[in-house]
Amino acid sequence: MAKVRIIPAKKIITNNRNNPHSTKRRVAGYARVSTDSDEQFTSYEAQIEYYTEFIKSRPDWEFIKVYTDEGVSGTSTNRREGFKQMINDALLGEIDLIVTKSVSRFARNTVDSLTTIRMLKEKNVECYFEKENIWTFDGKGELLITIMSSIAQEESRSISENTTWGKRKQAKDGKVSVPYSNFLGYDKGPDGNMVVNEEQAELVRLIYALFLQGKSPNGIAEILTEKNIPSPGRGKQWVSSCIKSILQNEKYIGDALLQKSFTVDFLTHRQKVNEGEVPQYYVEDHHEPIVSKEMFALVQTEMKRRDGMPGRRNRRRMLSGRILCAQCGSWFGEKKWHPNSKYQKVVWQCNGKYDKAHSQCTSGNLIEQDVQRMFVIAVNRLLKDSSSILETQKLVYDTVFDTAGLERERTALIADMSVTAELMERMSSGEPSSRSNGYTHTQEYQALQIRYEQAEKRKEDLDNTIQDKIAKKALATSFFDNLKKQNSQVVRFDEDLWSGLVDHLKVHSPNDVRFIFRDGSEIKVDLSEEEKKRPPLTEKQMTEISSLRREGMSYAKIGEKLNLPRGQVRSFCLSRTLENEAAVQEDGEHVLCKTCGKELEHTPGFRKKIFCSDGCRQDWWNRYAKFKAGEGRATNKVTCQNCGETFVTYGINRKYCSRKCYSEHRGQEGDSRD
Repeated sequence: MAKVRIIPAKKIITNNRNNPHSTKRRVAGYARVSTDSDEQFTSYEAQIEYYTEFIKSRPDWEFIKVYTDEGVSGTSTNRREGFKQMINDALLGEIDLIVTKSVSRFARNTVDSLTTIRMLKEKNVECYFEKENIWTFDGKGELLITIMSSIAQEESRSISENTTWGKRKQAKDGKVSVPYSNFLGYDKGPDGNMVVNEEQAELVRLIYALFLQGKSPNGIAEILTEKNIPSPGRGKQWVSSCIKSILQNEKYIGDALLQKSFTVDFLTHRQKVNEGEVPQYYVEDHHEPIVSKEMFALVQTEMKRRDGMPGRRNRRRMLSGRILCAQCGSWFGEKKWHPNSKYQKVVWQCNGKYDKAHSQCTSGNLIEQDVQRMFVIAVNRLLKDSSSILETQKLVYDTVFDTAGLERERTALIADMSVTAELMERMSSGEPSSRSNGYTHTQEYQALQIRYEQAEKRKEDLDNTIQDKIAKKALATSFFDNLKKQNSQVVRFDEDLWSGLVDHLKVHSPNDVRFIFRDGSEIKVDLSEEEKKRPPLTEKQMTEISSLRREGMSYAKIGEKLNLPRGQVRSFCLSRTLENEAAVQEDGEHVLCKTCGKELEHTPGFRKKIFCSDGCRQDWWNRYAKFKAGEGRATNKVTCQNCGETFVTYGINRKYCSRKCYSEHRGQEGDSRD
């Protein structure tokens, strides 16, 4: 039989708290309070002072520090930075013992408590809970901690439920709570109510106005950031989500929607958007509004309209999201031609034109200056009929935008929903009724539920219809007001007028652009036809064009300066052969294309360019028939300097009709030199 020999275990003493002769233990304290109230602050300071003195009073302990968390719940370790730093230092071997007031101060979550304590034990770090007198290295320590943590967790759950009940009771009573520190437009008044902050209110109104002028939330955020206006959180950077929140917040019209979100779990404190899980309460006319209800409704309608626009660009440009392709239904986007030169040009083209789905789209490009000119033409046509349009204003208000009947129906529906909900609540609580059995009870409850859902759906439809009518009325009011102010013909493009009158424009072709105004009227503009109607240039205009062109100004800039179409300026310049003097250097090298004015790039060692492309070269020669002969090549009649005969040649520098005449004439010149 085999012999078994016993090897005795070596006893490792891990708990040396009662051994004064052992090496000093490195000890840290931990203090936490869950709120920022004055009473809790006093407790917080007292905990820090107490554990500092308590640790230093022990000769066998070496004081490290007291880690703290103020105004943070103990149900989770996520936001407890002091706690996380303490555990990290302990795991790195800088702490041997952690002292705290109680298990509930350490954590109110049973899983967090046990997980953390076990992790520390693996690194030979002990915890001491003074109130319960628990040392985690004791055999019974983990059992006691489990029990005490469970009690602390249950206490936290009870506190959370009481807090939630209190908040819901406040909401039911119509009491509004606002985070004033990062809420734009309002301050907390002496009586605790919301008071308008006029300086911030102006900023809110500006945001609403910019949005209705066509700016996107992202574009508005960029504008405010560039102006160095601080955000609601006192930061330098504005973001589109913040702008959207301001545009959609009902508090700016004096109302308040309560319980927009609710706490899902008291341990994680996770918030969820309320989608009907708990009741919501809408308080009307609670405080002074900053924007009108009409403007607010208009903004909501405009946001829905933009959300329904596929391919709409969130840009700051005035024409963004306003030009629609009639062929494929896509929106036009901005493009820049020659972006790195002083001759850059802004054009708009269909975003869907180059998609595979819309490859058959043949819509052309629109130059931004042409769109502005077409707008001036369309507005002036609209102004001719302004008197008849304004006459229909009252009729439109009394019929199309009247909401009185809808409001009455909505009020009746709300009353009916309230009664139905009360009946359902009574049946759910088991209150006796006339029903005879459970089957009848179920049928009655289901009937009430269907009735409530139908009423709720109808109310939602009414709310949307009423809001839509209010928004359209505000839109029409803005349109009529702008029309009344414009008592004379428009001469130049005006961005405010554009924002106030035009809804969008639909492009069928570059010569068929339809302007859709905010009152629903539509005006077609054909720029080529308008060019034919335009009066000829005056002597003064021709003189100014010639002067500006010789100074090096482009066709577009001249047209903008003199309020003339670029095409008309270009045609005049080409017909008069107005070479841009600034386009030719002293050595005869062309800087700009003779046709389009684009900057030329010359390659060293190669012939100097005059045109930027074959297309421009052909276009130039096609325009000057007097230089053309034969197959369209530019030719001239020249007299031979030797024989005196006239011959046709390409260019103007040739002097002899043949090599024979050239040789004879050079020979004669040689004889004369002899």
